[in-house]
Amino acid sequence: AALGEVRAGAETAERRMEEVETARREVVIASLHTKFEVHVRQLEGQLAALQVDRAVHEAALSQEALALRMTELEAFERAEQQALELGIANKKLKDRVAAAEEPKAELDVAKREMERLSAKLTEVAALNKELAGGQAEVTALNKELAVEVAALQEQLAGKLAE
Repeated sequence: AALGEVRAGAETAERRMEEVETARREVVIASLHTKFEVHVRQLEGQLAALQVDRAVHEAALSQEALALRMTELEAFERAEQQALELGIANKKLKDRVAAAEEPKAELDVAKREMERLSAKLTEVAALNKELAGGQAEVTALNKELAVEVAALQEQLAGKLAE
């Protein structure tokens, strides 16, 4: 009978040991789960911060590109206006030269006017070159933006992979 009691006590002790081990495992699993959730929340916070940084950066680049585009448009409008004025002045000058059977003094004035208009045309050509350079700058800014966005996406992917 004593041996039966010892066996029963040993079985009870073994069951309690298994229950304690099961409880310990559940505590470890719960702790790991909590740590994992905390890490996920941290990563979500980092992701949100990166997304905000990206949006701010994109907005800044967009503003720069818009300002550059506005400058280009203003330069184009000035060049168009000057071209219109030069066209009108050139027509008037051609009319004067065609009708000129006037003294040489007026012909000299007309030549000086043509030289002035030629200089203006050179200015217009320079403005057009400047406009083309501005467009190249916008293209370069767009390329930079694409490279930076790709880098941010790689960072995000790396953070999410962690």
